[in-house]
Amino acid sequence: MVGYAIASVVDHGGRPIAEVGALFVEPGARGVGVGEQLLHRIVEWSARRGCTGVDVRALPGDRATKSFLEGAGFRARLLVMHREVTS
Repeated sequence: MVGYAIASVVDHGGRPIAEVGALFVEPGARGVGVGEQLLHRIVEWSARRGCTGVDVRALPGDRATKSFLEGAGFRARLLVMHREVTS
């Protein structure tokens, strides 16, 4: 095994959306299409379950992941800002 993906269907305002909880490819197997195939399978799986879309999270500083997802047809639609609170 060189990679895996985990997804689930969630209710998003009355619409089913697939959320990718994990997508990982071993470093030595990257750049040869494994990740693209995993995403493709998730999109197909989602369509069979009546989902209207697929959401994948990427950290703001992770340019490689963002570029990978954009290359697979994903686009950013929400940026979550965070500030830690100390006592």
